[in-house]
Amino acid sequence: MRGLLGLLLAACVSHAAETYVVAVGVEKYDDERISALKYACADARSVAAVIRASGVPPKNVFVLASDSPLPTGKPTRIALIGALERVRERAVTGDKVVFFFAGHGVEEAGEQYLLTSDTRRNLVQDTALPLRLVGKALEGVQAGAVLFLIDACRNDPNAGRADADATLSEGLARGLRPLSLSPGGGRTVVVATLLACDVGQRAYEDPEQRHGAFSVYLLRGMSGEAKGPDGQVHLSGLADYVKREVVLWGQRTNHVQTPRLVNPEGGDVALLTPPAEPVVSVAFQNHTLAQVVDLLAEQYGAQVVLGKGVDAEAKVTGRLENQPLAATLQVLVAAHDLAVRREGKVYIVEAKGAAPESARPAAAPADIPGGVEFVRIPAGDGVAEFELGRTEVTVGQFREFVDATGYRTVAEQAGYATVASPGDAHRVPGLNWRHGWAANRPSPENYPVVNVALADVEAFAKWVGGRLPTHAEWSWAASGGHPEREYVWGSQWPPPPRSGNFADEDYRRAGGALQSIEGYDDGFAERAPVGWFNPNDFGLSDMAGNVYEWLADGLCWGGSYLNGIQTFLTLRGATDKRPMDYNLGFRVARNVPGSGARVGGTAQTDAPTKPANWPDYVAWPPVNTPGLQFRVREKDGMPQVLIPEGEFLMGSTPQQIDALLQPATPEQRGLYREQFLREAPQRRVRLSAFWADLHPVTVRQYSRFAEATGRGLPAPPPWGWQESHAMVNVSRADAEAYAGWSGAELPTEAQWEKAARAGREAECYPWGDQWEAGAPSSRGPETLPVCKGAANGYGLFDVLGNVWEMCRDYFQPDWYAKMPDRDPVGLLPSQMPLMRGGPWTRGKYLLRLAMRTGYAQDGRGDRTGFRCVNPAP
Repeated sequence: MRGLLGLLLAACVSHAAETYVVAVGVEKYDDERISALKYACADARSVAAVIRASGVPPKNVFVLASDSPLPTGKPTRIALIGALERVRERAVTGDKVVFFFAGHGVEEAGEQYLLTSDTRRNLVQDTALPLRLVGKALEGVQAGAVLFLIDACRNDPNAGRADADATLSEGLARGLRPLSLSPGGGRTVVVATLLACDVGQRAYEDPEQRHGAFSVYLLRGMSGEAKGPDGQVHLSGLADYVKREVVLWGQRTNHVQTPRLVNPEGGDVALLTPPAEPVVSVAFQNHTLAQVVDLLAEQYGAQVVLGKGVDAEAKVTGRLENQPLAATLQVLVAAHDLAVRREGKVYIVEAKGAAPESARPAAAPADIPGGVEFVRIPAGDGVAEFELGRTEVTVGQFREFVDATGYRTVAEQAGYATVASPGDAHRVPGLNWRHGWAANRPSPENYPVVNVALADVEAFAKWVGGRLPTHAEWSWAASGGHPEREYVWGSQWPPPPRSGNFADEDYRRAGGALQSIEGYDDGFAERAPVGWFNPNDFGLSDMAGNVYEWLADGLCWGGSYLNGIQTFLTLRGATDKRPMDYNLGFRVARNVPGSGARVGGTAQTDAPTKPANWPDYVAWPPVNTPGLQFRVREKDGMPQVLIPEGEFLMGSTPQQIDALLQPATPEQRGLYREQFLREAPQRRVRLSAFWADLHPVTVRQYSRFAEATGRGLPAPPPWGWQESHAMVNVSRADAEAYAGWSGAELPTEAQWEKAARAGREAECYPWGDQWEAGAPSSRGPETLPVCKGAANGYGLFDVLGNVWEMCRDYFQPDWYAKMPDRDPVGLLPSQMPLMRGGPWTRGKYLLRLAMRTGYAQDGRGDRTGFRCVNPAP
């Protein structure tokens, strides 16, 4: 049985109405017991295309189709609900919202369901999407009209009975009308249902048109054949047109199918204004390029010619769904490395011009393993001269490394790759460097290698005698010598042609559900071969888009083919941290041969300069992470590190908390889970740069403050005052007084967590995701001297263990749900002061980077101390 095509449309009010589209097509199901359909995906994409062609921006269009090459474009139950909720959240009164669903629909135990791609046939009630949830997901939507168009009952959903008639039932017809729509603050004008057939009839497919018969005339009507005198397509006119044309089609083909409109409110609404340029669908099966061009010219009534360098006999197989001619030609030529240009009314398809010399792969030096080609990057913007790979490391280069060394990647050893997703990470069995986003999709040799962990890319870099670039090096190289630029290509948005591989028009056509760039089309829905796009002024390819790139500090940068949001593509914009991912690769840096500078991540001539007053008890350098800056605060002699401006993931997800507590006892889970949920929701937060103390304030430092100010020392802990230990038994007022005396301040909890994580955003502890007994300062019955354990990636000591550390914020259990995304600080003195980290007495569940708790306003304790921060100029 075919599923649902819904249009949620807002009546015109005083503001400029937006249109939102959710188009869903399910042809194939994870459960093979459910019959596959033929044209559901084509129906979904065509409806989205024809509405987009009427002027709807791509950012407002969500397409979920079972044949999508992108995992984010699959029509799972949770993805469908999420798309509906996004529409409900974005739409305001008067907006037009389009929701399309094509697939099986069934009725079980008196309830109606849409079968999403992850439905299990024997668990329909638990895995399919109940129609009542469609209404619930849309409850409160600010819509002026809700129209359901149902192309249902083409065949039985049970595998093996795909040719059996499954007629539309009265129950299913009633159920497809959501009963819980209640526009907040507005009045529903129209709630109507246009069925593909009457109750007791079957909705047929038209194999010649490669659509359902109902969808064929629905699309033609919306494309202009049903428009009224005012040039718009109205609900009533569309329903009349579709009913008339489908009945006539049935008479010609000996089928009985009568579309039926159910419109209790009786109102009408203008749905859309058809595009000025016609949109059509065409299918090719081993056609020659010359035949395709002739067919396109005939279908569009336009002049299309083949130009120089084109093989007219090249074969084409595929479908082009409801696109204007210009967009269709772009799809066609991208598959054959051709270009299209327009001269007046004539479209010319011709061979692409030769790629710029700097963009062509050059013969790599024979002495570099893997054939990595390096480009000399001159000194500038605070970065010394170095060399950087012209392209991202390819699958073929990584294969050579594996064959030569026998190396097994983290994913291969584990049997799965840990793939990131917004706010979470999940495991994909069998996925590794040989694949893209799916284990059954081998990657071409000239594509960037992905699904590699930090340890893997560092091993490859060492093999070729290089290292990973620092963030400062990468940004300077990406700018092409123009650090004032906003993007790799300059300041233009959307990007000019061939700027890089991003989420764009082609990504949308493939069913991508994330935000895309309107007006940009790079010809690739997924990754692209390295060196395909225009190089920057240093001759480096793909510094924007294609895949994220690992950096030496464990972060990744540069955006990927899934990014259509500006902040992710700026030279100094959003950063990310993942265990590994199908859109995360890397390129290799190295020092200029013979310079004696850093190789393989070991600091040499380009190491930071040791401050003259650096304390003897802190090792130099405290950590070998490249690109860090250190100093000593003059007033109290505290060593500090500069934490750069940027984003990080703060807190925990409920899934991470459940995974942490999975081995815990039931009593521990009951005790801790509610407390730990105060670390949720996980948030991406951007912080300004700041200087962070490398260790908690010591007894020696606090004693100097007490002597200078006459404040005095509090009562000593049971083990007495020891100068090299962290200061304890101080109140918040004491800590704030010390901070003011030293010219500093207490850190916000966001500053504390970013400094403590040092890039380990998806992990529980500074050293990884697994508890290591004794790793923090947790031995013995008392504190330890500061800086005795290992430093984190920023050079900070004792971020877990030794003592709790006070923060500037006050503890609010729901703070993460409401805090701002930029430099948050929770100042509510009516609440308890907040502290982070944990003392030496805590264990694996409480001694974590995300752990947060409060304490009494005037509380003191022998397990509580503090460190400070200073704002960066």
